[in-house]
Amino acid sequence: MEGGGLLMNDVIIIGGGIAGLSAAIHCRQRGLMVTVLERGAYPAHKICGEFLSPECLPMLAAWGVIPSIAITTVQLYARHAALTLPLPLPAGSMSRYVLDASLAEVARQSGVTLHTNAQVDAVTHDAQHNIYDVTLADGSVMRASSLVIGAGRVAQLLLPRGATKAVRPDPSTHRAPSGWSERLRTVRPDGGAAGLQPRVSRGPNGGGRRFEWRGTNGQQYVGIKAHFSAGSFPLDSVQFFITDVGYLGISAVDATTVNVAALLSASFVHSYNNTDDAIDAFISQPIMNRMRDYVQKEHCLFPQWLTCQVPAFGMRSYPVLKNIYYIGDAAGSIPPATGDGLALGLLTGAMVAPYVAAHDAQGFAHAWRQQFSSVFKNGMALHRLYQYPAITALALRAAGCVPALSRAVFLKTRDTL
Repeated sequence: MEGGGLLMNDVIIIGGGIAGLSAAIHCRQRGLMVTVLERGAYPAHKICGEFLSPECLPMLAAWGVIPSIAITTVQLYARHAALTLPLPLPAGSMSRYVLDASLAEVARQSGVTLHTNAQVDAVTHDAQHNIYDVTLADGSVMRASSLVIGAGRVAQLLLPRGATKAVRPDPSTHRAPSGWSERLRTVRPDGGAAGLQPRVSRGPNGGGRRFEWRGTNGQQYVGIKAHFSAGSFPLDSVQFFITDVGYLGISAVDATTVNVAALLSASFVHSYNNTDDAIDAFISQPIMNRMRDYVQKEHCLFPQWLTCQVPAFGMRSYPVLKNIYYIGDAAGSIPPATGDGLALGLLTGAMVAPYVAAHDAQGFAHAWRQQFSSVFKNGMALHRLYQYPAITALALRAAGCVPALSRAVFLKTRDTL
């Protein structure tokens, strides 16, 4: 672990993914003393579509983080229908291996204290002095007056502790701190959710292991990802394939590499002896003919597919505790069909900083829900549509006749453009 010992901070951010690092940088820009606790290390691959929606690019550019790939079109396939969607503004694509490490370096350079391989074991609250103590697996303790929670597991740790009364945000008594609305209009940032930590399957270069599902609420899904040599894949396009058992996206993350990421029904995965057989069956479907040349085993750049359980989609609901703020996966998970997860994480990190400075957790909880509820609602609707490829195919044909329809769907599944 980088650093060590007992530290007193204005804020401790638990979870150093996209949302956590964005929050750390923005809090530090407001003069706060910030420590980030990240369970993993940098750099690392995470299961993610690695698509950077247009609204987050100005924020990244301000930090000197420039995606090497510009995405201008999305090609959608369902049954025998296809649609090419020109994006209203160019998007970007960048490997999480590079993106997270780049943001971590920006955070360090701005004065954030960053601890990696930091496993949180317990969080305690001294209500009299309004101090939170965070105990790590190695026994070290860190202290702060505020906590920003970007990891769902840690958010669950806080729920059984009844020392602080749960209070629902009152929309009539809370307003955005000065500067947030101006920041939103000028920066227009937006990820999310930090990428999911992968579990490893032994394919695609041989072998396999039974996927042991640990369920989530609602529909259960498995996420998969691998990088492949780009070959002749069009670098400025995302190709998105919708099937009866899940959907898959493929896009370049640099000039020589494509990312293949998919969301599969857990019941489909369970119908095979191991994840490798399930993945092989999934990409062998006829609709995948267009992309199969890019996903040859001998061209895989990973020793194995990465797999993970996927959290339930939607906004999370937690009691509002004093000076505790939920962002990233702890706040909510938007379906990857929207391509807006990373941008949401970046935007939420920017949004939380003024509320942390103002010690207004209740105000943030209300403002976050108000700001993004329609984005989540529309994203869930799109995800549900994709569960029915035959209906999706009809929708793609309709959108081909009315180009404004597909543009409207794209805009409705993100906060602002």
